[in-house]
Amino acid sequence: MTLDRKHRSNPRDIVLGPLPVDAINKALGLELERGNLILKFAAQVHANKRHPKEYASIFPKLTEVLSNCLYVGDDHKNHDKFELIGKIHELNQFILIAITITIDEGGNYRVASFYPVAKDKIQKRREKGYLKIMT
Repeated sequence: MTLDRKHRSNPRDIVLGPLPVDAINKALGLELERGNLILKFAAQVHANKRHPKEYASIFPKLTEVLSNCLYVGDDHKNHDKFELIGKIHELNQFILIAITITIDEGGNYRVASFYPVAKDKIQKRREKGYLKIMT
């Protein structure tokens, strides 16, 4: 699956698609407005620096993670962010996408970071109530 590069505000920013706000609002009790999820160039650089080994395989699959989210969560450590977790079946990896909770002036939510997350960490976070199943 390729990333949707139309509607970019910067030639290197990428619109991943609409954020599933209805499911997020229901799971977390939020009132997010409809908007797209955008991957700014700075977030791409950040993710590549923090997770260089995984970046090349995860980056092209972010739209797959967004469209097939399994969990949404808030660990209450980052007050201005929440996270979506999905699985890239081809890689047999769970991926966490950290997202800003406020919509920007262009009507977009921004990816703060993305990286692989272990299945046991997901289970622990579910047990603590930090992650909710997306419905």
